[in-house]
Amino acid sequence: MSYKRFDDIMHIHVFEIYSFEKQQLDPLYQVRSTIEAFNDHMAKCLIPGKYLVIDQSMNQWLGTGMPNLKKKQEFKTLADHHTFCILQMDTVSDPKPKEYDDDPGMRKLTATIKRLCRYWPRGIPTTDIVEQVEEAHGSFYVMKKDSSSVKIFTCAYRDKKVKAFILSCGTTKLAGSGGNQVTIQRPAVVDEYETHKSSVDAANNIRDNLISYHDIISTERW
Repeated sequence: MSYKRFDDIMHIHVFEIYSFEKQQLDPLYQVRSTIEAFNDHMAKCLIPGKYLVIDQSMNQWLGTGMPNLKKKQEFKTLADHHTFCILQMDTVSDPKPKEYDDDPGMRKLTATIKRLCRYWPRGIPTTDIVEQVEEAHGSFYVMKKDSSSVKIFTCAYRDKKVKAFILSCGTTKLAGSGGNQVTIQRPAVVDEYETHKSSVDAANNIRDNLISYHDIISTERW
């Protein structure tokens, strides 16, 4: 590590002097500058790979005046599976207004996911399937991707707002030609989830004991 890099880290990795006024506006103001500096710098350094993973990061810092309870601010982290590098960080459930918070029907967690997955200047394609959906109610757009000899489809449609889902399909036989039972293969999207979910923290997903598809975001070109 160069001296300049070390010096830059030391400049941003500090706590601001306590201010009651700032605390009222933003309980996380002491670490906000570090998060913003980290996100701005990483966007200039790395090009995301094929799979991005979103999960919560373990965090012990509560901030001034925050009680030591299980319910506290939550840090969401975006990681690249191929390099295991953290790419972006964001906070959930803190009162400071941020991008997408004021969009109609937007929840705090959904807004956080949108901020983490916004267009990456040098990597993620600018063409978004959601942008292909026309303004009329009921409009839809479908894309297909051949992945490992399996066809995966993604479909976006407009109801009150644009919604999207991903699916894969294929012919399944319960019995082979000799009458023996044939194991049913899981859909490709499930296999991809199991393969790449550990990039941030596999323990969180094991503890939840459920599959959450929003954790895995594929940046393949369709």
